Amino acid sequence: MQRRGLIRRESCPDRRGSDVVLTAYGRAAIEGAAPAHVAAVRQTFIEVLTPAEVATLAAVSRRVMDHLTASGEAGATPRAS
Repeated sequence: MQRRGLIRRESCPDRRGSDVVLTAYGRAAIEGAAPAHVAAVRQTFIEVLTPAEVATLAAVSRRVMDHLTASGEAGATPRAS
């Protein structure tokens, strides 16, 4: 991915390794792939569930995200590319 220009490595502030940062080209690649990816996920995952199952999945997802948010583990702070 680095050779393709999708990501770059930056030194970690604590000097224990490297951070991987998405480049503008990498972001454009994700944005270009997103519509087909979303369609595939919808077709193979969401469309096979009943409305009740989708509601259950949403409730479980919210519960997990609430837990991660409360513990400070929900997502990373994105850096500018």
